[in-house]
Parts: sequence; C-alpha cells; structure tokens
Amino acid sequence: MVRNYIRKSTRCSSYNDESLKIAVESVTNGLPLKTAVKKYGVPARTLKRHQNSLPLKTAVKKYGVPARTLKRHQMAMTKFPGKIRLGHFHSIFTKDQELELVEIIKSMEKSLFGMTTTDVRKVAFEFAEKMKLSHPFKVEMKMAGIDWMYGFLKRHPTLSIRKPEAINLSRLVGFNKEQVKIFFDIYLETQQWKLQCYENMECGRNWNLNCSETSENCWQQRFQTNRKNYKRGTLY
Repeated sequence: MVRNYIRKSTRCSSYNDESLKIAVESVTNGLPLKTAVKKYGVPARTLKRHQNSLPLKTAVKKYGVPARTLKRHQMAMTKFPGKIRLGHFHSIFTKDQELELVEIIKSMEKSLFGMTTTDVRKVAFEFAEKMKLSHPFKVEMKMAGIDWMYGFLKRHPTLSIRKPEAINLSRLVGFNKEQVKIFFDIYLETQQWKLQCYENMECGRNWNLNCSETSENCWQQRFQTNRKNYKRGTLY
C-alpha cells in the first residue's frame, strides 16, 4: 500500500455499511430490488453483488449443492459481503488484530525489551501467516513492508519511535526508593565526617566515574514505545 493514499472517488456517499447490510437482508427476504434501491440508496449492481456473496457453507446447507460445484459456478466476486470496500488497497489486519499488536509492543516496552521497527515488521508477517491472512508481504524477507509500518503508526498515534536510555539489570534492580535512601544516608554521613576532618572541603572535589567517559551501557537502537511515556529504558 502506498504511504500517503488520497481517495479520488466520491462513491458510496449515499449509504454506509449498516444500510447496505439492511438492504441485502431485505432483498433476500423478498423485497423487490427497485424498492430497496429507492429506500436505502444502494445501487442495484452493488445489491446484486453482495446478495450473491452468500457464505459457502451456508449455501451448501441451504440448497444442497456440493461445495466444489458451487466454487466452480460461483459468479460473485465480493470477498466482504455487507461491507463497503473502496479502492485497490485494503488493510491486512482488522482493528482488533492491530490493537492486539499494539498491546504486544507496549508490553514489551514496559518489560524494557522494546521492539524496533524491524522487529514489528517481522512480528506482523508472522502474525499474518499464523492467521492465514492474504497479505502482500515479501515471503523472502519474512517481514512487512516499510509502507505498512508507516501506515500502522498513522493508524495508532499512541506509538512513537524513540531512542531508549540504556539500563543494565543490576542498575534496574538496585534503583528503588529503599536503595536510594540508603545511598544518600551513607553519602551524608561521609560528607559530615569529611567536613569535620577538613573544614575547607569543597563538594566539587567529588569524583564521578561517568566524567571519565567510561560507561557500562551500550549504544541502543530506536524502538517502538508509548508516545506519552517518558520512561524509555532497555536491557541488554
């Protein structure tokens, strides 16, 4: 799908999914086609196309025709009966499926194992394959396209691509309220002892290891995170 798609057609402005569904049910129950067209504003060709798109299992049970025969003689081409599907490009996942993918991304970010854009694209491909959905993703690369990624971010503005702050496991476990209080208690006792020994001691003489440009934390890639979350840590 193109990244910035602009709709050019003005079709389906006189009806919606609900009126289309009611019109199809009314025609199926015996309402004349012309009457349904005037009453619900749905074109006659659209009503015929959606009316003939009866599910295969339902048609087999209702009319007793074998499934293979129905497939061979089926004339309707609508894949989504009762729903308006405009244009050539359609979303691969449903809204619920995409929300499930968003929750996975957020839960991974909260666990300090944020997913990069490449990870999200790979998960989307695996998800589509597992659900047996028709998709245009490249099987050789085993990941969704970059255009799908940008469209996914536009549909879910709560997600954002940000660079995390590197945090190792020992720092994560030790950085809590109790440990910080113990540290500052010891620090204040040390400073008071030094001031008693050296009256002219300056706090600026304290030495910090980070000033020597020595760090335990490695460089991190950008990953998907919640837009409103200011905590962006990651473990390595």
